[in-house]
Amino acid sequence: MVANEIRNLSEQSKQSAKNINNIIKDISRETDTLVSTTNLVSNNFKDQIDIVDSSISTFKEIISDIENMLPKISSINFAAEGINKEKNIIMENIQTTSSISEETSAASEEMSAFTEEVTASSEIVSNGALVVLDTAKLMNKEVNRFIF
Repeated sequence: MVANEIRNLSEQSKQSAKNINNIIKDISRETDTLVSTTNLVSNNFKDQIDIVDSSISTFKEIISDIENMLPKISSINFAAEGINKEKNIIMENIQTTSSISEETSAASEEMSAFTEEVTASSEIVSNGALVVLDTAKLMNKEVNRFIF
C-alpha cells in the first residue's frame, strides 16, 4: 500500500513535472512570441519616429520657404501698388487728352462754321462787287456816250 501510494505519488509527480514542463514550454513560446512582437513593435516605433522626424524636417523647410517668400510677396504687392498708381496717372492723362481732343474738335467745328460763314460772306461781297462792277461798266458806258 505504501509502495502503491509512493508509486501513485511518483506518477503524479511525474505527470505534474510533465505538466509543469509543458506550461514552461508554453510560457517560453509565448515569451518568444512576445519578444518577437515587441521587437516588431519597436521597429515600427522606430520607423514612425523616422517618419515623424522627416515630417518635422519637411514642415521646417516649408516654414522657411514661406518666410523667404513673404518679402518677395511684399515686394510684388508694393510693385503692384506702384503699377496701379501709374495706371491711374495714365488714365488721368488719357482723360485729359480726351478732353483736349474734344475741345480741339469743338474749336475745329467752330472754325469750320466760321470759315463757311466767311466763304458765304465772301461770295456775297464778290457778288456785290460784280454788281458794282457791272453798274460801274454801265455807268462808264453811259458817261462815255455823253463824252463822244
